[in-house]
Amino acid sequence: MKIEKIGVIGAGQMGNGIAHVCALAGYDVVMEDINAEALGKARATIERNLNRQPKPWARPGRPLSAISTVRRRAGSSRKPTRTLR
Repeated sequence: MKIEKIGVIGAGQMGNGIAHVCALAGYDVVMEDINAEALGKARATIERNLNRQPKPWARPGRPLSAISTVRRRAGSSRKPTRTLR
């Protein structure tokens, strides 16, 4: 099974860090949070950190465009589409 997309729940410090390194590694990332403001701050933080990356690691445009954000409403539930074992 080849991993192509990474889901990150929570756009706080840890969530945006995980999204950042996964995007740098070439994965598409979906970052989900119940707070739209947190998602906006996370994207801004990731963009700022990408601009500070050392040049050998920098890949302008691609890592940030690989990250999409989803706002989940509080109390909503979804069944997972795939369960990993």
